[in-house]
Amino acid sequence: MKILKPHAHRRPRHFWALIAACVLSVAAVPTWAQIPMAPGAPVSLPTPAAPPPGAPAWSPSTDVPVRPGLWSFVVRGEFPGLPVLPPPRPYSLCISESDVREGLIRVQNVPVCNVQGGTWTDGALALRLSCGAEVPEGHQISGRLQPGGAGLQLNGAVQIVVRPQATGNERGQYTYHQVGAWQGPACN
Repeated sequence: MKILKPHAHRRPRHFWALIAACVLSVAAVPTWAQIPMAPGAPVSLPTPAAPPPGAPAWSPSTDVPVRPGLWSFVVRGEFPGLPVLPPPRPYSLCISESDVREGLIRVQNVPVCNVQGGTWTDGALALRLSCGAEVPEGHQISGRLQPGGAGLQLNGAVQIVVRPQATGNERGQYTYHQVGAWQGPACN
């Protein structure tokens, strides 16, 4: 696999190739083979886990709209113009109550970008993201997660447009669809 590195005097010309190289290096996970791969197709996860017997009652609130604990997610990339789509990838996150309050739900997205926090507005989380120097100046990135299933599910996406002023493949528009389900109160 060829890894693209930025030139000392300018940013990489084909940022999409950098993202594709990172994403396509991930091996397929057979247990998730049934997840649709067509752009815009829904991605689903198993039903959230039932709380263990004797667990304290919990219900969503304005400041903690999703249940803290261990979460399973699957991310599916959508890359217009890329001839081969990467397989969906499962991953797990431990989300604390303070993470929920601060909007710090670190979903996977562009390899050189990170979730810095977020704001809960109208029942949804608008993510605050920052990207490394590998992303050209002037890029646009946004993310939004929507709780569901009484705070036991999260659905949303992170989208980046590398060159908003460009057209076609040079525009570099990528979407990382996210679906998550609460798996239990304890993080291992």
